[in-house]
Amino acid sequence: MTSEDEKTASCTETGSWAVLLCLCGIFLHIVLSDPLLNAMGFHYSGEQGRFYEKMHPGTYFILLSFLILAGNNFNPIETVLLLCLRQPACMALLFIDTLALAYMALRSDASGLAFMIDTHISAVICAIVLARMPEPLCQKMVTCLIIAALANGIIGIAEALGKFRIFLFDPDWTVLHEEYFRASAFIGHPLDNAMFTAIVLFITLASDYPQIIKACTGTILMAALLAFGGRAALFYSIFGLISLTAASLWRMLVHQRVTLPQLAMVIAAGLAAPLFLTVLLWLSAHGGVGERLTASMAKWDNSADARRLAFTVFHYMTEEEIWFGISPSRIVDIVYRMNLKVPLSDLENPWIMMCISLGMLTFPFWLLAMFAFIYHLMKHKPLALQLAIMAYFLIASTANSFGRKDANFLIMVSAITCAGQLRIKRL
Repeated sequence: MTSEDEKTASCTETGSWAVLLCLCGIFLHIVLSDPLLNAMGFHYSGEQGRFYEKMHPGTYFILLSFLILAGNNFNPIETVLLLCLRQPACMALLFIDTLALAYMALRSDASGLAFMIDTHISAVICAIVLARMPEPLCQKMVTCLIIAALANGIIGIAEALGKFRIFLFDPDWTVLHEEYFRASAFIGHPLDNAMFTAIVLFITLASDYPQIIKACTGTILMAALLAFGGRAALFYSIFGLISLTAASLWRMLVHQRVTLPQLAMVIAAGLAAPLFLTVLLWLSAHGGVGERLTASMAKWDNSADARRLAFTVFHYMTEEEIWFGISPSRIVDIVYRMNLKVPLSDLENPWIMMCISLGMLTFPFWLLAMFAFIYHLMKHKPLALQLAIMAYFLIASTANSFGRKDANFLIMVSAITCAGQLRIKRL
């Protein structure tokens, strides 16, 4: 074996180690949710704990995977330049996120900034590293994700029906003492559960599994959305399912020769599917699975009001703060002045959170890099995967999500990267 062949083999082996470490980090992010870490005694959220304690255990594996990938040909600078050529959108966002982290750290102490590493930088690294994952491993990763969502959804449905919680979290956590019960399952916060479920729903529909498996899985995940009580996730999922049905009917009519009886059956199926779904959701909601949705479906409650009040945050900032951004401690001070009601005592709009954290001078650069990254994720993807990406960003825009620590961003990016490679390789 020549020295060049040895170098190539070494690079391949190193890249494999990077992929495996990245997968380990993603797995830890899925099984160790924020409230679960807090319940286990770690100072992951809250004011206590040092900076390294504020970073998720899975994040260390993901960061290490990138370091290994960067040094896999014994020339990190050359590797980074090659990555810039092959994945410009990913590397641009990684560069901007790193600069944003440094900028926010220089303006204040490091407290409250771990989310930039946990949420943003880790997600981009996953997109870079997992792009080198072989197809069989991609398939296994997607399958494991669907199984995890199914198990989590079934737990949520059982909790909603029995009005109990299988997993115990901090008993003082305000989310556990709401007027209307919402399942917390394994992930913890009901909205995080709902977002995760909606993302996996569309990834399942984009898979090559038999239709009966996809139908059964989709039905369970839709019922789980009721149990978790996420209005945005539920409404978007219904809209996405109708869009996929309409697109499938259109392709069938345009690209296939259909007889009149077949056309009648297709139209009947297209009308029956939304009707069946509506009846199923109604029965589930009135059977106790979605009592919060039933109670708040048609009224403007505190949750909706908190999202409206998020836009008034600029009234509490000075002109200098608007242009240059504010520290995490200052954000907490402003939120208290806004008099948001517990447990909605946070700015549940990640775009506004990023804007006030970076300031109007820096935020546009981050925003452009983020849009380029979103386009990179959606490019050449089938409609179902594009709906999964939009599911995350639209639902995330109504919650804390990537304005704080959010494992769903990392999970979505990883799943789309793997599922997208499967679809591209098979076309």
